[in-house]
Amino acid sequence: MRRGTIALAVGLAAVLAAITGCGSGSHSTASPPPVDVSKLDVGGYTIIPHHQGGKPTLERAELSEGQRLASYLPLPMDIDPQFRYQDGTNPMTVRGFLNGAEDAGLATDDINSIAPGFVAGFNVGGYSDPDIIIASVLRYSVMIFTDDKAASDGAAALAKIQFAHDPQNQPTAIDGHPDAHSFWRSGEDTIETFTSSGQYVIYSKAYDTAMPQINSNDLAAISALTKKTIEDIVPSLSGFKITPISQLPDVPLNHDMADRAVPQTNGDVNNDYPGIYTQRGALMLSDHPATDRDLYTRTGMDSMVLNAGRLYRTRDAEAASELLDARSVVPRMYKTADPPPNLSEAHCDEYKGSSSDGIARFHCTVAYDRYVAEMWSEQLIDVHQRIAAQYALLATS
Repeated sequence: MRRGTIALAVGLAAVLAAITGCGSGSHSTASPPPVDVSKLDVGGYTIIPHHQGGKPTLERAELSEGQRLASYLPLPMDIDPQFRYQDGTNPMTVRGFLNGAEDAGLATDDINSIAPGFVAGFNVGGYSDPDIIIASVLRYSVMIFTDDKAASDGAAALAKIQFAHDPQNQPTAIDGHPDAHSFWRSGEDTIETFTSSGQYVIYSKAYDTAMPQINSNDLAAISALTKKTIEDIVPSLSGFKITPISQLPDVPLNHDMADRAVPQTNGDVNNDYPGIYTQRGALMLSDHPATDRDLYTRTGMDSMVLNAGRLYRTRDAEAASELLDARSVVPRMYKTADPPPNLSEAHCDEYKGSSSDGIARFHCTVAYDRYVAEMWSEQLIDVHQRIAAQYALLATS
């Protein structure tokens, strides 16, 4: 499932209004009455910890390897402070990816047939403005390969496919990176680049959506941004230790938080794959990483699980209350919605915009002890059941 540019612009702006818009998310610190979890409607969602025994499949292990990159890569705003917005909670965005390269913006859905030796990758995006119609945009992906030659050959092969995808592409060069495969579309003020570094392929796409609207472009500026992107990413990878393919299934995936997170269902509202992220990695899935960096540091948020929703672990119950307040603000374009029956501790809101904006209509949050959960759905009863199930799973495990 994909959204058009306009839908993304509306959706990103609406989600980010939670950071800058008016609203109330402050809740009483008085202790609520105990929740009787037996009275919660959890629908078909499990409230039993789903322990992942045994070894993971190779595919699951490879995906986790790609997701681990999130803890090492620079945020777009670290590469250039203008990229302070992300579409982190966009349910359509896939971050860690395997063979389906369209998730990373590539002109193929089969990396392995074009670039043998590909293992997994991670996809990142940042914007200079919540309205993508007028924003500068930086997107990049880092892909892990089995060896240096596979990565070098893969960069060339993927660049060739991407170059042929659009007849407007013109070869260009990035200063200081003669081995990079780069091309420019003047009519879109866009540069795409593929370069290899050891076992990694770095793909970046930098563009300015406003410039073509005034029949202008700035090759020098986009080239300089691409150069800095490469030169910031490469050293960040020095701290990442690639797991040999033969050892990937032996890397333990069990995690107490993962066991206690409500699992996705078929046809889930979230397109992204389940995963466990560190504080640093979770910022890659943030709408406003600068704000969340401060929030996560203050609250000691050290781990986030992405599954049917999001489950955050903070320092303690007081810190969880602070994170809950931040996640429960009702911004412009939203209105307060009823909490689930018998769970008044939860806070819910409803998006008032168009269903074509690509934003889940309903959103609920709740805290339990040192944990905070967020859930999204198109149906109020479903988001109620999701958040109730997550509360019950935490309370009984």
